[in-house]
Amino acid sequence: MLMSLLLAAQTLVLQVTFRGQPMPGLAVTTPDAPRVVTGRDGKATFRVDTLPGAVPPPYLFRLESEDFVLKDLRGSRSRWRAEAVHSAAWRQRQHPRPCDEWSRVIDIPRGTLPITSADEYDAWYASLTPRQIENCRTLARAEKKAGSKAPWYLYEYKAMPRACKDGKYANELDWTAWYRGLLEESTHASPGKCVEDWERWWAQRGYPAIPDR
Repeated sequence: MLMSLLLAAQTLVLQVTFRGQPMPGLAVTTPDAPRVVTGRDGKATFRVDTLPGAVPPPYLFRLESEDFVLKDLRGSRSRWRAEAVHSAAWRQRQHPRPCDEWSRVIDIPRGTLPITSADEYDAWYASLTPRQIENCRTLARAEKKAGSKAPWYLYEYKAMPRACKDGKYANELDWTAWYRGLLEESTHASPGKCVEDWERWWAQRGYPAIPDR
């Protein structure tokens, strides 16, 4: 009862524009309120129960559409503005490139790709070397032969800090264990905890060699 008295309904407004114009029909969510769809004026109005004077952190705004992300968020307290821009996922679908799958694989432990804009993704792609792009082509061919994403996971697993020395297991970082777990899941195999174990198993299956990072 005391808590219900302390809580007060608060209006939280987000104005969304796209290329400088109000963007209607965009579903926006926050952890503290039901989804709201922007109106013709590009505004999403939330009713949230908060302690007096408090509002949810604006960085918790999320778009349901994978085609857009919010950038340039500005404002204060209960009034915010943001620009919707095309997302990395949209760019990958509209303009497929050899290293798209690698970008998804290296993002598995990070989780930042869903909030990356198309322009940011283009900048990352432009930073890749010709060798890295050729490695992606090699991995794509290996994926077709293996019938799973295992080549990409092994590629990344080989680049992680090694869990073994002289073929003997010592310890491993979380990310190393993460990619080893993905390898086991995608291949339904567990030849060992050392990179050498996996490379030996991989070669015995007749799969193409996985390049080094």
